[in-house]
Amino acid sequence: MQELNVAKLFIHPDYDHTTFGNDIAVLKLTSDINITDFVRPVSLWNTDSNENTIFGSQGSVIGFGLNEDDEESDTLQQATIPVLDAQTCLAYDNETYGNYLTAQMYCAGGKDNVSACNGDSGGGMFFNISDTWYLRGIVSFSPTRPNVKESLCDSSKPTVFTDVTKYRKWITRYTNTTKWLKNLKPCKDGAIEKDTECNAATRFDNGFLLQAIFLEEKVSLRRFSLKGDQAFNGRELLTVNSLFGIDKDCVEGRFYWTDYENESIFSAKYDGTDVKAFISKILDATCCAVDWISRHLYWVNDDKETIEVASLDNPDLRTTVMIDVDGNSRIAVDPLQGKLYITSEGHGIVWSNLDGSEPELLVESSGINGITFLITTGELCYVNEYTSKIECIDTRSRRIRTIASNVADAFFLAETGDIMYWSHYKSDTIEGINQQGIMDMTV
Repeated sequence: MQELNVAKLFIHPDYDHTTFGNDIAVLKLTSDINITDFVRPVSLWNTDSNENTIFGSQGSVIGFGLNEDDEESDTLQQATIPVLDAQTCLAYDNETYGNYLTAQMYCAGGKDNVSACNGDSGGGMFFNISDTWYLRGIVSFSPTRPNVKESLCDSSKPTVFTDVTKYRKWITRYTNTTKWLKNLKPCKDGAIEKDTECNAATRFDNGFLLQAIFLEEKVSLRRFSLKGDQAFNGRELLTVNSLFGIDKDCVEGRFYWTDYENESIFSAKYDGTDVKAFISKILDATCCAVDWISRHLYWVNDDKETIEVASLDNPDLRTTVMIDVDGNSRIAVDPLQGKLYITSEGHGIVWSNLDGSEPELLVESSGINGITFLITTGELCYVNEYTSKIECIDTRSRRIRTIASNVADAFFLAETGDIMYWSHYKSDTIEGINQQGIMDMTV
């Protein structure tokens, strides 16, 4: 037996504990499972999601729930039970199943007093197809026995299972974020309604890099195509007085930057037009980071040694989330997991909740420079100035991998999902490396 800790619990947003609707969750572990001869992975059911195709089939349920003596089992138990159609299920207990059974569930069991019971909830129902095991159901609930003080399962009636095939898209969001993002349909123009799932980034031209080139008195923001369009490579979008931090809002197609000479934060459209002052006279704003999901902008205030946050939709709504912060700290946001990352001079990288609570040291190292979060892999990547390496840490397992070595004077980091880019502050060049470790000189 292996005991593993849970790093994050993702409960379905529409779960209803009163009706057992959408009774499903994804657990992200703090470490990988050790695959052995006795501990093996199982595949998600990836064929027809129509429950009619499994009616009458025999599936296996395992767990440590109550046995025939209503005692918790010390050993893993297994039962083979048949899948029933809805009408057969209703015939057992029309009141219970009629009130709770939905198209996202199915029934199984009810024969020979064999079923899942208390303590088995959350376990799977598996089917062996051509020597490959597939997960189709998750134990949800069963009717309770009549005339008993405790709420105990009635093993003479079928167990209801959550049908995982109805949640494959939702599961993929957490198990394969890259695939989930690619399969999302582009968002339509206009406001994005609450609970809408769409890829906001594809509403705007996103096949480019922005580079800040520091001149004697100004900073030139230039655009470089990632699609081989040489006509626009190096085109200057605009010049600004000064710049320390820059980040993008892919929902509205704007980028934000801190102008420390004007003590302000500005924004503009991806093409450099419609320049606006987001916040004026906020003292010394240095690094900034956009949370495009909850619609907030975070920045480091060098003068106050704080991290502050404001609503992207109403910048007058702002507050301080962290104090006693090094004014030269770099910050990054993971909008999906709700995490804020901060470099700490001489210590490494600290992460916290977006409200600044529960800070914890994630990376212990000196010389950390630019940082960026990879939504597709769940990793935080950073430049280690002392080792001249670009490394990424898996925030779940804490494993660190080296992306590139011998990268002297690397500064800003950016990624496209397939390629990691970084700029050199001494030469104004940009380099990139793909997932196969092949270098790609960009600019």
